[in-house]
Amino acid sequence: MQEDKSLNYYLSKLYRKSMIFLQHKVNQEEMGLGLIICLNEIYKDEGLNQETLATKLSVDKATITRAIKKLEEKEYVYRERNMTDRRAYGIYLTPKGESEYDNIQEFFSELEAILSSNLTSDEKMTLLKLLEKVCMHPQMQ
Repeated sequence: MQEDKSLNYYLSKLYRKSMIFLQHKVNQEEMGLGLIICLNEIYKDEGLNQETLATKLSVDKATITRAIKKLEEKEYVYRERNMTDRRAYGIYLTPKGESEYDNIQEFFSELEAILSSNLTSDEKMTLLKLLEKVCMHPQMQ
């Protein structure tokens, strides 16, 4: 049987292997992969609200509400009322959350080093540009 050589095949395989790697690291830290991805996004855009976070991560609001609640319970984040829109809350990292973010970045850096170890720097830049172009397709946004 001939192996599938499609773009979807390789992207799916890469995603699965990356998630297995990260899940292994996460299990050592006792923090779920979904929470790690959520914490990473909050770090990149502190003060964002839950709706924006849900949109960025392509998940529903209920999922984000549960994730934020867990992160608050672990004292990684806190919510603060938005002064211009009293109905909304901004999400911020606590010092404990910032420390955990540093640990998480080590996982992502290690994964990126593994993923790009067989590529030259030019090949890596070309791959990044091509993946960005693929992700920019209107149906992928």
